[in-house]
Amino acid sequence: AMKAQINQQAAPPNLTEFAFPASATPFGALVSKLRQAWSSIAAKWLVRHLQQQQAVQNDYFQQQIERLTIQTESQAAEIEQLLAALLPTQHAFHQLAADFSKRQQQLDQFSAEQKSSS
Repeated sequence: AMKAQINQQAAPPNLTEFAFPASATPFGALVSKLRQAWSSIAAKWLVRHLQQQQAVQNDYFQQQIERLTIQTESQAAEIEQLLAALLPTQHAFHQLAADFSKRQQQLDQFSAEQKSSS
């Protein structure tokens, strides 16, 4: 149930660069152009580099999640096999314990009869 819920979650939106809003005044338009130029010089290459690093990290973690999912499914199948083998063994053990208890009672009764007849 949880796996289906996780698979149904929507992907987050893509990262986008900030766009400086243009102003209606000539001075505002100039300030906007200066901000865009400064952003391009000062931050754009840094942000792109960080996005690339983040993409590599995301790919790595996605691979780890997939590996752990496969490992978990494999272990769940192994647990089911072990339980399938254990349940008949457990039933046989309980049957042997009941038989042993019955034989112990018979032996105790036989011993008591032997003592009383002597």
